Amino acid sequence: MAWADVITIIKDVVISGAAIATAYAAVTGLNKWSSELKGKANFDVARDLLRAVYKIRNEVEFCRSPMIFAHEFPDWYRGSLGKHDDDEVGKAWGHAYRVRFVPVADAVSEFDLKTLEAEVLWGQQIKEKSQELRQLVRNLQVAMEAVVRDKYSGGEDFKDRDFGKSMRSIVSSSTKGDEFGQNVLAAVADLESAIRPHLPKN
Repeated sequence: MAWADVITIIKDVVISGAAIATAYAAVTGLNKWSSELKGKANFDVARDLLRAVYKIRNEVEFCRSPMIFAHEFPDWYRGSLGKHDDDEVGKAWGHAYRVRFVPVADAVSEFDLKTLEAEVLWGQQIKEKSQELRQLVRNLQVAMEAVVRDKYSGGEDFKDRDFGKSMRSIVSSSTKGDEFGQNVLAAVADLESAIRPHLPKN
């Protein structure tokens, strides 16, 4: 075998080896890049969803504040200082609660969007876990509507004292025995336990 043939064979082997090494490096780099992208997507979705959960918690807490200030009512409403019929009282309280609920509704819209993104990555389970918190927000909205209807009726709707007490306990937080508030915190904690594994540990 001539030296020229040997050199040609060596050259072919070197070129083949370089091509294999390049291909291996490319595949390894692609896998690493893909893994990093997936990790970043998981982190971003988990962080954004957890932030949305906390936003709902905070807005619900503010919405349920037992203190309603004069500026939350329409300008024409003077509360007990004015002479208002039941219809006017109902409209005034309906206005106050609608304004209070707007940030909660906005927080829920953001939460729904982030839950959908998480479902794409993590599956149906996160959607199922989100339902409890959403239902509690819906219960708050229904209770607010019930309190407003009672104002319109001049107290007739809450003649059943237990029903009235139940609705008011959802609408307004209390320092003692705030069952609704505890349920919200439990739903938040349940979501936290599902989301935190997707965040890097410090």
